[in-house]
Amino acid sequence: MGDMTYDYIRDPEAIYAASFAQIRDAADLASVPAGEQCMAERLIHACGMPDILGDLVFRGGPAAAGKVALEAGKPVLVDSNMTAFGVIRRLLPAENEVICTVEESEAYAMAQQMRTTRSAAAESKEALIADCPADIPFATIRGRRGGSAMAAAAVNAIMARPQ
Repeated sequence: MGDMTYDYIRDPEAIYAASFAQIRDAADLASVPAGEQCMAERLIHACGMPDILGDLVFRGGPAAAGKVALEAGKPVLVDSNMTAFGVIRRLLPAENEVICTVEESEAYAMAQQMRTTRSAAAESKEALIADCPADIPFATIRGRRGGSAMAAAAVNAIMARPQ
Protein backbone atom coordinates (compact mmCIF):
# COMPACT_ATOMS: atom_id res chain seq x y z
CA MET A 1 0.00 0.00 0.00
CA GLY A 2 2.91 2.36 0.48
CA ASP A 3 3.36 5.12 2.98
CA MET A 4 -0.07 6.74 2.93
CA THR A 5 -1.01 9.21 5.61
CA TYR A 6 -4.33 10.85 6.00
CA ASP A 7 -4.92 14.26 7.46
CA TYR A 8 -7.94 13.93 9.69
CA ILE A 9 -8.83 14.63 13.28
CA ARG A 10 -7.91 11.73 15.55
CA ASP A 11 -8.84 13.11 18.97
CA PRO A 12 -12.31 11.78 19.94
CA GLU A 13 -13.27 14.94 21.85
CA ALA A 14 -12.24 17.14 18.92
CA ILE A 15 -14.24 14.96 16.50
CA TYR A 16 -17.28 15.21 18.76
CA ALA A 17 -16.93 18.99 19.09
CA ALA A 18 -16.46 19.40 15.33
CA SER A 19 -19.57 17.31 14.62
CA PHE A 20 -21.77 19.48 16.80
CA ALA A 21 -20.18 22.69 15.46
CA GLN A 22 -21.12 21.53 11.95
CA ILE A 23 -24.68 20.89 13.12
CA ARG A 24 -24.94 24.39 14.61
CA ASP A 25 -23.60 25.84 11.34
CA ALA A 26 -26.04 23.84 9.20
CA ALA A 27 -29.17 24.16 11.31
CA ASP A 28 -30.93 27.29 12.50
CA LEU A 29 -31.89 26.29 16.03
CA ALA A 30 -33.59 29.64 16.74
CA SER A 31 -37.03 28.06 16.19
CA VAL A 32 -36.34 25.38 18.82
CA PRO A 33 -37.15 26.16 22.47
CA ALA A 34 -33.91 26.79 24.39
CA GLY A 35 -34.42 23.79 26.68
CA GLU A 36 -34.76 21.46 23.71
CA GLN A 37 -31.86 22.70 21.55
CA CYS A 38 -29.49 20.03 22.89
CA MET A 39 -32.06 17.38 22.01
CA ALA A 40 -32.52 18.84 18.51
CA GLU A 41 -28.75 18.83 17.97
CA ARG A 42 -28.46 15.20 19.06
CA LEU A 43 -31.39 14.19 16.85
CA ILE A 44 -29.73 15.84 13.86
CA HIS A 45 -26.44 14.17 14.80
CA ALA A 46 -28.20 10.77 14.92
CA CYS A 47 -29.80 11.07 11.47
CA GLY A 48 -27.53 13.52 9.64
CA MET A 49 -30.48 15.62 8.45
CA PRO A 50 -30.64 19.26 9.63
CA ASP A 51 -33.97 19.62 7.83
CA ILE A 52 -35.76 17.62 10.54
CA LEU A 53 -36.08 20.85 12.54
CA GLY A 54 -39.31 21.72 10.76
CA ASP A 55 -40.84 18.39 11.78
CA LEU A 56 -39.78 18.35 15.45
CA VAL A 57 -42.58 18.93 17.94
CA PHE A 58 -41.77 19.77 21.57
CA ARG A 59 -44.47 20.44 24.11
CA GLY A 60 -44.25 21.14 27.82
CA GLY A 61 -40.47 21.17 28.21
CA PRO A 62 -39.77 17.46 27.68
CA ALA A 63 -36.01 17.67 28.32
CA ALA A 64 -36.41 19.32 31.73
CA ALA A 65 -39.30 17.02 32.68
CA GLY A 66 -37.32 13.98 31.56
CA LYS A 67 -34.33 15.06 33.60
CA VAL A 68 -36.46 15.46 36.74
CA ALA A 69 -37.98 12.01 36.18
CA LEU A 70 -34.61 10.35 35.58
CA GLU A 71 -33.06 12.02 38.62
CA ALA A 72 -36.00 10.70 40.65
CA GLY A 73 -35.09 7.17 39.51
CA LYS A 74 -37.94 6.65 37.03
CA PRO A 75 -37.35 4.03 34.31
CA VAL A 76 -36.81 4.72 30.62
CA LEU A 77 -39.56 3.09 28.53
CA VAL A 78 -38.66 2.25 24.92
CA ASP A 79 -40.46 0.36 22.18
CA SER A 80 -37.55 -1.50 20.60
CA ASN A 81 -34.49 -3.41 21.71
CA MET A 82 -32.34 -1.28 19.40
CA THR A 83 -33.44 1.87 21.24
CA ALA A 84 -32.75 0.20 24.59
CA PHE A 85 -29.21 -0.64 23.51
CA GLY A 86 -28.68 2.93 22.25
CA VAL A 87 -29.40 4.53 25.64
CA ILE A 88 -26.06 5.42 27.21
CA ARG A 89 -26.41 3.94 30.68
CA ARG A 90 -23.55 5.97 32.20
CA LEU A 91 -25.55 9.16 31.52
CA LEU A 92 -28.48 7.91 33.58
CA PRO A 93 -28.28 9.53 37.02
CA ALA A 94 -29.91 6.87 39.18
CA GLU A 95 -29.00 3.57 37.52
CA ASN A 96 -32.42 3.89 35.90
CA GLU A 97 -33.93 0.74 34.48
CA VAL A 98 -34.43 0.71 30.70
CA ILE A 99 -37.60 -1.23 29.92
CA CYS A 100 -38.37 -2.39 26.40
CA THR A 101 -42.17 -2.47 26.23
CA VAL A 102 -42.16 -4.41 22.97
CA GLU A 103 -41.16 -7.46 25.00
CA GLU A 104 -44.20 -7.17 27.27
CA SER A 105 -46.86 -9.85 26.78
CA GLU A 106 -49.48 -7.12 26.27
CA ALA A 107 -47.58 -5.88 23.21
CA TYR A 108 -47.72 -9.34 21.64
CA ALA A 109 -51.46 -9.62 22.30
CA MET A 110 -52.24 -6.12 20.98
CA ALA A 111 -50.14 -6.62 17.85
CA GLN A 112 -51.83 -9.92 17.12
CA GLN A 113 -55.30 -8.50 17.71
CA MET A 114 -54.61 -5.36 15.63
CA ARG A 115 -52.69 -7.29 12.95
CA THR A 116 -49.71 -4.99 13.18
CA THR A 117 -46.19 -4.96 14.62
CA ARG A 118 -45.54 -4.95 18.36
CA SER A 119 -43.92 -1.50 18.30
CA ALA A 120 -46.81 -0.04 16.26
CA ALA A 121 -49.61 -1.45 18.50
CA ALA A 122 -51.52 1.56 19.90
CA GLU A 123 -48.82 3.99 18.73
CA SER A 124 -49.29 7.15 16.64
CA LYS A 125 -47.22 10.31 16.53
CA GLU A 126 -50.05 12.38 15.11
CA ALA A 127 -52.42 11.19 17.84
CA LEU A 128 -49.81 12.20 20.41
CA ILE A 129 -49.56 15.68 18.91
CA ALA A 130 -53.31 16.13 18.57
CA ASP A 131 -54.61 14.47 21.72
CA CYS A 132 -51.89 14.55 24.38
CA PRO A 133 -53.09 16.38 27.50
CA ALA A 134 -51.37 19.76 27.93
CA ASP A 135 -49.79 18.74 31.23
CA ILE A 136 -47.82 15.83 29.69
CA PRO A 137 -44.51 16.93 28.14
CA PHE A 138 -43.37 15.19 24.95
CA ALA A 139 -41.06 15.38 21.97
CA THR A 140 -41.71 13.74 18.62
CA ILE A 141 -41.01 14.12 14.92
CA ARG A 142 -43.79 14.30 12.37
CA GLY A 143 -43.88 11.91 9.46
CA ARG A 144 -42.04 8.70 8.77
CA ARG A 145 -38.63 9.77 10.04
CA GLY A 146 -37.48 8.59 13.40
CA GLY A 147 -36.28 5.21 14.49
CA SER A 148 -34.17 3.67 17.19
CA ALA A 149 -31.07 5.83 16.81
CA MET A 150 -33.08 9.03 17.04
CA ALA A 151 -35.13 7.79 20.00
CA ALA A 152 -31.99 6.83 21.89
CA ALA A 153 -30.40 10.18 20.97
CA ALA A 154 -33.39 12.00 22.47
CA VAL A 155 -33.06 10.10 25.76
CA ASN A 156 -29.29 10.63 25.83
CA ALA A 157 -29.77 14.37 25.21
CA ILE A 158 -31.88 14.71 28.34
CA MET A 159 -28.94 14.04 30.63
CA ALA A 160 -26.25 15.49 28.36
CA ARG A 161 -27.92 18.89 28.01
CA PRO A 162 -26.28 21.86 29.68
CA GLN A 163 -27.70 23.01 33.00
